[in-house]
Amino acid sequence: MTATFPPAPFPGPGTTGADLTGITLTSVPAQATSGPGWTWVSAQNYVQITGTGATFSGYAIPAGGIYVKAPGVTVENCSVGGSYGIYVQSAGDNATIANCVVVTPGGGTACIEFEAGTQYGTVSGCTISGADIGAGRISSGVVTNSGDPGFTLTGCDISWCKNAFENAQPYLTEGIVNVTLTGNYVHDLGFVALDHTDCLYLSYGISGVISGNTFLNQYAESDVIGLTGGNPGPLAITGNLLAGAGYCFYGGQPTGHATTSGPPMLTTFTGNWFSTRYFPLGGYFGPVTDWGSETNTWGGNYWLDGPSAGQPVPAVQTFTYQTPPAVPASGTPLANPFGADVTVVITAPAGCALTAVTPAATALIPPAGATAQVMVPGASMTAGTSITLTYSGTTPAWTWTT
Repeated sequence: MTATFPPAPFPGPGTTGADLTGITLTSVPAQATSGPGWTWVSAQNYVQITGTGATFSGYAIPAGGIYVKAPGVTVENCSVGGSYGIYVQSAGDNATIANCVVVTPGGGTACIEFEAGTQYGTVSGCTISGADIGAGRISSGVVTNSGDPGFTLTGCDISWCKNAFENAQPYLTEGIVNVTLTGNYVHDLGFVALDHTDCLYLSYGISGVISGNTFLNQYAESDVIGLTGGNPGPLAITGNLLAGAGYCFYGGQPTGHATTSGPPMLTTFTGNWFSTRYFPLGGYFGPVTDWGSETNTWGGNYWLDGPSAGQPVPAVQTFTYQTPPAVPASGTPLANPFGADVTVVITAPAGCALTAVTPAATALIPPAGATAQVMVPGASMTAGTSITLTYSGTTPAWTWTT
């Protein structure tokens, strides 16, 4: 693992997000309730911007939001802390949100959202997050809906949300979204029970370029970048750093299923880097799944670190589930019976206090009574080695793959 993470030149802290240093913010509504093209709507606790081409700059809204209802609006150098975040309505074409800190507590839909039909939205150099990593997490950092031929998200620091970015209008009802996502740092995603947590959740109708970003998902589920079948593309995903999740990349189109839920996808996935920062396989289960080659291009993707650093990552990951041996009594070593390296995934169900795993597992041992998984990778469970579980109460379960 590299000493500084993410390493240069990938985006990270200090190179992304808003910088309000030296800017004196005027508090709304305490110090101002109106200005050129905008008014404070006290009954709903939000700023309403109705002036075409208006610039809303240098304001703090500690307990409210912003509604953009006119074209050509710029919101810049602001701090927004209410449950609304920033919402751009369909009349708000060519809206720009720049150098803003937007913190929206749990329960809200998104920190920044563009309504279906809005065109040419831009979010640049913003710090975007929920209130905390747990119950205060926001559902989405940034949402754009179908119908935007030119949406841009660049240089942002996004955290404490279930999904950092998603296009939310499915089935092409408003036309595809063409995106440019560059130079963003997504990290420390939020989670509550039953969440499906992604850095990017890209549903039907996405095209454009996703390049030079850092995407980190510390949870052992879902994906870092998830595509839903039927994206017409073309979509180029290149030069990004991915780490974590169930799989780092969900291609949305298994081989042999060129049209899973819509027209064939035209995705190029090249020049990306996979990290073992969270899991030895990049994602908990592996770096990539559901990648179909019929209409897509894969190449030049490499491991950043770990035992395979500098080696290429193939698009197809192969493994075989084996019939697992019986779980031995607590503290009893069990030799690997398969004559090959194996990955062992251990589930500690409710009523099981799993206190130790040897060789060392790659996830924290769950607390007593919690249903959770830990994994012993093939790099540790080589042919001829043994595994020992120390536990009390209910017997753990496990799967073995080669």
